[in-house]
Amino acid sequence: MTFSEAASFGMVFATAYYSLFEAARLDHGETVLIHAASGGVGQACLILAQWKGLEVFATVGTPAKREFLTKTNGIPDERIFSSRDGSFAPAVLDATGQRGVDAVINSLAGELLHDSWGILAPHGRFVEIGKKDIHQNMSLEMAAFRKAVSFMAVDIVQLCDYKGKVIQRILVEVMRLLDKKVINNIQPVIEYSLEDTSRALCVMQAGKHIGKIVVVPKTGSAIKTIPQRAKAHLIPEATYMVVGGLGGIGRSISQWLVNHGAKNLLLLSRSAASGPHSKAIQRDLSATGANITIKNCNVADLASLKAVLAECATKMPPVRGVIQGAMVLDVSILERMTAAQWSAAVDPKIAGTRNLHTVFSAETSLDFFIMLSSANGVVGAASQANYAASNTFLDAIARHRASLGLPAVVLDLGMANSVGIVAESAAVAERLIRGGHRPLEEAQVHDLIDWAIRDPNRTARNAQVVTGLAGSTLGRVDAGWARERRFAGLRETTRLRPEAGARGKESTNLAEQIAAASSTEEAEGVVEKAVMGKLADMFVIPESDIDPRQPLSKYGVDSLVAVELRNWLVPRVQCEMSIFELLGSSSLGQLAQKVVEKKNR
Repeated sequence: MTFSEAASFGMVFATAYYSLFEAARLDHGETVLIHAASGGVGQACLILAQWKGLEVFATVGTPAKREFLTKTNGIPDERIFSSRDGSFAPAVLDATGQRGVDAVINSLAGELLHDSWGILAPHGRFVEIGKKDIHQNMSLEMAAFRKAVSFMAVDIVQLCDYKGKVIQRILVEVMRLLDKKVINNIQPVIEYSLEDTSRALCVMQAGKHIGKIVVVPKTGSAIKTIPQRAKAHLIPEATYMVVGGLGGIGRSISQWLVNHGAKNLLLLSRSAASGPHSKAIQRDLSATGANITIKNCNVADLASLKAVLAECATKMPPVRGVIQGAMVLDVSILERMTAAQWSAAVDPKIAGTRNLHTVFSAETSLDFFIMLSSANGVVGAASQANYAASNTFLDAIARHRASLGLPAVVLDLGMANSVGIVAESAAVAERLIRGGHRPLEEAQVHDLIDWAIRDPNRTARNAQVVTGLAGSTLGRVDAGWARERRFAGLRETTRLRPEAGARGKESTNLAEQIAAASSTEEAEGVVEKAVMGKLADMFVIPESDIDPRQPLSKYGVDSLVAVELRNWLVPRVQCEMSIFELLGSSSLGQLAQKVVEKKNR
């Protein structure tokens, strides 16, 4: 057995063996319908089913695949049906005298799953190896259970994680059968070199291949890599100040700062020195060799802030970076909110940030000035008017500082999933989730801090960063803000985001070629040729085989492929194009016309 053959059989035969004999418990003489039978798992199921003496029915997607099964696996043509529509269901019932099959190994989705579910014989077993309907939480008709049938889902990854001994036993048995030549491996095993991985994935996506695809590393293979992103590096001979540094996010950020080179930290809050976490963070961070100073300081009091800074200046290096993370939540509906409640939430952010801005207003006083705000300042939140208002001040002062040429970035965070007040309060977390916020992981917060430190001087236009608004939750009744017109774009879950390098050479060339065209017809030709090249690459067909007069569906462009095609096309021509406009084009030529019309508006 070659290395490529060895790489090809394990996953598919483990899935097939478990599905047929562990889940469905099929035995000699029973009937089974195997969907997508020319693929890797499908072929493995056929091979094992024939070895066990099962009566096999199969579905495939193309006539070429039907011919392959007939010649290679000896399946009678009258037992092979199409997997593209539901015609297989009545055909299987006719072939079994209306009894149905004892088992279905299913990888079809939607209505075709239900068609398959309806042709089980009494005490039949339905084995689902697909994922789409499960991940979309689709429903299943219950009437079939009157025949005492069973429905089982097989996930080979979870089997490896939780039933390792079962997988080991199955693989040992399959290897014994292969070694003794009792069964053969699937075929063909198609090899691609490592540098052709993207082409191999395109072949898989097109769904026209037979057998198994294996990527083979070879000496001298050249592969594309993602350039390593630069990381923020802090100066050991500087002091970095974290306001609110003893809160959940503050402690997390303080640890991150030390991990990235900070040797002097000044942590401030109104009760920092006496707080429940002060001793622990002092001990843990000092153990790394860092100098940690924790001070009680109400930054809303300018005199108190100046006094602390003056004291620390005598024994610590100059402050070169500030992270303002002070916050207080005092929840009440606005009509019942007292002045004290308003001030409790507003003062740390508004007065405190204004004082920090005053103290560090010299052009060269800081390397970075980062404010932790909240997405609530953008979208609002019931019973948090004071908190939302104070966050909008941070957004405004960031733009103000940026307009003065001073470092300033405000991060309007959604809720953080594993640190901070959300992690410590299930009620707050649930309220924010209902409000349409996507949980941010701790590492994501760190990445935002890293980015803000690496790019500290911004324009008033991009000094404010809003994160954590979940497009997938915008249909929830609770998220009233999501129905506002200003957030309409977020409802599109596949909303365009410029690709890395979207302003780079490839993007600019296509946009410039369209702009430089001497006529509309020439511009349309530029778009037409570019799309033809992309389709040829996606479906691994010669560009000369693509006729621009034909509809895109002729070349396999369905709704899923259309998303990929649009996300490739729009950044390059730099104009918007919806999925419906793309799929609604009667030909590739008409699509090119639409693109040029939009570009020239």
